[in-house]
Amino acid sequence: MKSNRRVFWLGFFVVLLGGLTLLVVPELDLLFHGKPESLENTNTLVAATAAQALVKFKAERIIPALEKAAQRKDNVSGYAKGALRQLESQAAANPGVPK
Repeated sequence: MKSNRRVFWLGFFVVLLGGLTLLVVPELDLLFHGKPESLENTNTLVAATAAQALVKFKAERIIPALEKAAQRKDNVSGYAKGALRQLESQAAANPGVPK
């Protein structure tokens, strides 16, 4: 009887501690939105999503990463080329704004 109570309370505290841990630990972003390193990912979906997300950012280090991704032999190259075209059209529409 005493042993059953100990097992119950031990299980209760383990579940409680696990639940509190899930609330405290932040969720991981597996798609690496906005990080140029994710263009080199072997997962095509991750790299293609990153190419689309990188268009939002206008930093100098993004353009070389997109140009490198445009040379790949899979679907990511099309997404990277599209992102480069979109960045170029944005730059042409706003000539006074730096890249």
